[in-house]
Amino acid sequence: MSSGQQQVFRDRSKHTKDIVVEQVQHATQIGKEAVVSGAYLYPIEGAYYLLSHPRLWKPLQRPLLLSLVASIVVTGALFLFTYLPQAAIMCLFNGPLGFVTVVPLILSESGAIVLFMARALWLGPAMEETFDAVLFQQGMTQLVSQGREVQGEGSSKRLGKALSRPLNRFTKEGLVRYILSLPLNAIPIVGTIFFLFYNGKKSGPSQHERYFQLKKMSAEQKAQFVESRRGSYTA
Repeated sequence: MSSGQQQVFRDRSKHTKDIVVEQVQHATQIGKEAVVSGAYLYPIEGAYYLLSHPRLWKPLQRPLLLSLVASIVVTGALFLFTYLPQAAIMCLFNGPLGFVTVVPLILSESGAIVLFMARALWLGPAMEETFDAVLFQQGMTQLVSQGREVQGEGSSKRLGKALSRPLNRFTKEGLVRYILSLPLNAIPIVGTIFFLFYNGKKSGPSQHERYFQLKKMSAEQKAQFVESRRGSYTA
């Protein structure tokens, strides 16, 4: 190898190393922000809020029942028909641990299928109605009125029909990203952690699409808002 080729090789190696270091530092920073934000506790706080406010239950009853039935049927079918074939493949990479590491893989597959079915068929409108109802209960009537009728006056105010177009909560990009990242679960422990981290980072902002819609944010404004809270959305 000539000296010129060696220099090119060293330059490329240094460039690759710099990229890896930069990405690791970025991921570490996001991880720290995620831990400090406490956003990982939001699902627990949300469940408590839902349980303590029975008026929020009505729009969710039917969709949750359908989601529960779909989860049981799909998960049971995947374990019945695909557990052994997938476990055999996983054992080629993980040895005896393949029988264990295949479990989160199948659960992830089941989650992807049920999520696709629920968002495409029955969950979207109920989530938007519940989101608006929570904002309404928190006194954000003006914000809610940007996308839904607010009927009545004073203490008799109540939510009416939606004024804005339904959100497209399902995207082909999201489904493809989820499916392509499923093989990460083949790596014991670390792979599953990366799988959750990667999908949380990408899909977290989608949970606030209704908020962005009500605020009438442009694509640039939304991107700035999300970037300034990247750690929280990843958590």
